[in-house]
Amino acid sequence: MPLVATAGVKVTNEHLSCLPRKGAILLHSLASSAVEEGFQSAIVFDKRTRVPASLGLPETTDAEDLTCFIQVSPCYQHFVKYRDAADDSKIVLTVQNYLDIYAFFNFKWPSVASKLLAYANDMRTGTDWVQLTKNLSFLSNGTCNYSATLGDDLILTASVDSRTAQSSGGDFTFVVAVAKNDRVLKLPLGTVTKMFGDIQGYKHIEKMYLTAVRTLAVSV
Repeated sequence: MPLVATAGVKVTNEHLSCLPRKGAILLHSLASSAVEEGFQSAIVFDKRTRVPASLGLPETTDAEDLTCFIQVSPCYQHFVKYRDAADDSKIVLTVQNYLDIYAFFNFKWPSVASKLLAYANDMRTGTDWVQLTKNLSFLSNGTCNYSATLGDDLILTASVDSRTAQSSGGDFTFVVAVAKNDRVLKLPLGTVTKMFGDIQGYKHIEKMYLTAVRTLAVSV
């Protein structure tokens, strides 16, 4: 944020920042557009913190410390209160889960996406045999799938159908989702890659998370 310099005074390398107090609620959010869904995460470090009613989160007595309330909004629509969102458009994760997703998209996703696209392109063009097992291959359209466990209990899946490039002007369409405790949330890929590409956001969330963990450990 630029500051106004006093006349006649040389001012350089200015920096102004605003930092939250320990335990503040963070809202990590990017609104939907005409072509991309919105994504929002309300990050609660301490369930005793006053939660703005506008978010529509569960009562603090029903929530746990270090919890993320995540929801996806359709294209061209605002976020609704969390309790009013459709079940298939929201999921509750721990802050550690959220940091794991953040780190995955920041550091791992580009290479995963590149490999998925390479295989999907081979399927679409039919120029190379695609290997199923050591001694078994195929030559046709198909689906390329990826799955990984992030941390201890969060499953991330991604898939791409080679036929989508033929119906979308040459671009392949990814389907990416996270799952935990039998709940599955499809992620708006374009939106989350923009959001999770900001490494400074990760550092802020991680710092507040580590502070909260230490505070909660002392209070036990």
